[in-house]
Amino acid sequence: MPIAHHVMLRLKDSRVIAPSTRARRLVARTVFRLASDSGLLAFRAVDTHLHLELACAYDVAKETTRRIEISLARQLHPGIGFVTPHIKPIVDQFHLRKTFRYVLDQAAHHGFDDDPFHEASNLPDLLGLRTLGRFTTGNVRALLPRVRREELLQLLGVETMETLGPGDPSLDQLVEAAAAAAALPDLRGRTREVVEARWAAIHAAESANSAELAQRLGLQRRVVQKIRARDVAEPLVRAVRLQLRWRSSQPNPDERLLADTQAVPKVDRDRTLRTLRTGRQVR
Repeated sequence: MPIAHHVMLRLKDSRVIAPSTRARRLVARTVFRLASDSGLLAFRAVDTHLHLELACAYDVAKETTRRIEISLARQLHPGIGFVTPHIKPIVDQFHLRKTFRYVLDQAAHHGFDDDPFHEASNLPDLLGLRTLGRFTTGNVRALLPRVRREELLQLLGVETMETLGPGDPSLDQLVEAAAAAAALPDLRGRTREVVEARWAAIHAAESANSAELAQRLGLQRRVVQKIRARDVAEPLVRAVRLQLRWRSSQPNPDERLLADTQAVPKVDRDRTLRTLRTGRQVR
């Protein structure tokens, strides 16, 4: 009897599933919402594929996959459906452990990393860089107790959390760090999640003056001062701090991808750059 299932999804014409940061965060929110009761251990979307490792029965995995497909089609508007999902049984602990690594290490497997900050993955949640998928940490501890933090850091590309980035990073990436820590497309609006992310950003940048924070976050200075006196969820504050350090130490993703596309024929390179700017796959 299988102890879990490995699910692989792709669109019918094999186009990129999540071609923008916004889309990748949407994928993460969708997977966490719909697979929270399906024993989610790992997931990652890279290039044309979305992989999930679900510690549940086949019928549960199939229904969870169906809901994820429907939700992503409605939100991402790919204009085409998914192929019949490939759901492979995981038969023993060795297979479970191997699949966990395989799913999270998809960039290396494909030799192509279109998601350098692992937005469409639960790796950030397993390391405290994001809070929405924290529940997967409990699943991994229970079912994969031999997984060590060092291995997860290796998949992230750092040796220790201390080497994640500068201890006193620039605030240039503060807004993006807060949005990433909460898996939000940005910090616009007044929803509860956006407000909490702004509050966490203020507490994460504890050494910055109120005027600078107010300017960066689009708030009044007195509002920043008031929020600093309030208690804010510590896991989210820590996630923002870690995201800020991490992003401050990395090249701009657009510059990185531009460098990676220099060896691509010009027509394909132009198409890639248009996709990045618009968030749509250019045919």
